Amino acid sequence: MSSNCSKFIGKRIAERRKELKMTQEEFSKIIGVNAKYISAIETGVNVPRVETLVKIMNALDVEPNYIFMDKTKNGTYLRTNELYEKMGEFSIEERQAIMNIFDCIIMNFRKK
Repeated sequence: MSSNCSKFIGKRIAERRKELKMTQEEFSKIIGVNAKYISAIETGVNVPRVETLVKIMNALDVEPNYIFMDKTKNGTYLRTNELYEKMGEFSIEERQAIMNIFDCIIMNFRKK
């Protein structure tokens, strides 16, 4: 997995963990790994195995699309790096609102 992708996934995991007001230590105990490993995942240094990723998603109560948010579709990026960087400045709720606007624009183009 590319470095940018692992950093993106780690950032999404960290954001959600913090939303739930969990420390890395608390989170690590829930999924059965050590806190240093959580830190490495959240900074993009390590990529979790599938089994660990499933435990992470369950502990965070999120679907895979939350973790991978627009990073995969048949193995290709849906967003450019520029758009990704701009979106990173917004809260999760704001990002969802922006995505809803994009969906409306796309539907309009498809109608033509």
